[in-house]
Amino acid sequence: MAKVTVRGLGASPGKARGALVLSVAKARLLAPLEPVIVVLRDCRSEDARVLTEAAALVTVHGGVTGHGAIIARATGKPCIVACRALDPRPGEGELVVRPEGGTPLTLHEGDVIEVDGAKGLVHCDEPIA
Repeated sequence: MAKVTVRGLGASPGKARGALVLSVAKARLLAPLEPVIVVLRDCRSEDARVLTEAAALVTVHGGVTGHGAIIARATGKPCIVACRALDPRPGEGELVVRPEGGTPLTLHEGDVIEVDGAKGLVHCDEPIA
């Protein structure tokens, strides 16, 4: 199984590995059962509270001074922002990953991903066809 890596801005250091979730509601349900990494387009102030339960946060937009990044640093959780290679589709339960110079791949909620908040890296295993 090949590993695909995409880059964003490291907004809070640390490493985490967990199940991919694409909404705050889903994170609240699953976080007590297993480590989850929340991937959102944007993190609004009311969404940032999920970091008290999630293992890490990744956003497509935003910056290192955004709500999610500030809460992540305050709670000691890894956070990556401005990861534009990711296209979360919560309605379908899918995350499309578009690595630079590579073939896009589709992950599903529950697939395991890893983040390195210090380096701004998101590691995804290619699903078995």
